[in-house]
Amino acid sequence: AGFLGYIYQFVISRKLSVAQYGEFQSLMAASAIFGIVSSAINYFVIKYSSVFAKNNDFASNNSFLKLTNAKMRKLAILLVIGFLLLSPVLKNYLRLDDYYGLILVALTLYIGLITTGYTATLSGWQMFALSSGLGILFGIFKLSAGIIGTQLAPTSTSILFFLSVFSGLSALIGYWIVRQKFYNKTTVETGYIPALQWKQKYFATLDIGKSILPITLFA
Repeated sequence: AGFLGYIYQFVISRKLSVAQYGEFQSLMAASAIFGIVSSAINYFVIKYSSVFAKNNDFASNNSFLKLTNAKMRKLAILLVIGFLLLSPVLKNYLRLDDYYGLILVALTLYIGLITTGYTATLSGWQMFALSSGLGILFGIFKLSAGIIGTQLAPTSTSILFFLSVFSGLSALIGYWIVRQKFYNKTTVETGYIPALQWKQKYFATLDIGKSILPITLFA
């Protein structure tokens, strides 16, 4: 995945003008800053889903994911709204020609935030082959977005459009894999009824909001 990332940078740097490449990197930097929360969620899910993995408790893992993702969707909406409210400031500071790039960055951020819990679960359950495979797949999609975007229109907005499209496709594939691996497991197989019992059973004092905050600061 890292190797594909280097090729991706080489491709777009050769095709974009200096101004467009600078604009693209500025938008990616803004995306990375707001994407810190996604990294925090990733660490959080890995930490707690690994406990379910140790106990082979699929039902509790599914219930945990359901609760976490419901909260993450609300958080994602708030962050995207905040990002869009700041977009006039970012547009002026980054000297962008329009708002399209910022809107596409917001869309990609939203997709990443609402799906990171699913892919992080694979790492928590030590399914590293699948997790790495998804990383490589996203690298291929990212490279494809760079090639297609620069061929159709050598602008940062064009690349960001295809990045958002392929991010959505990658997220759907990750979601489908997790559904196949975890949600098809029945409560009979695990011997445990999914609800909030997982919290009392494993993490009686867990507060998701308070847990994510220090992880976010660390990230």
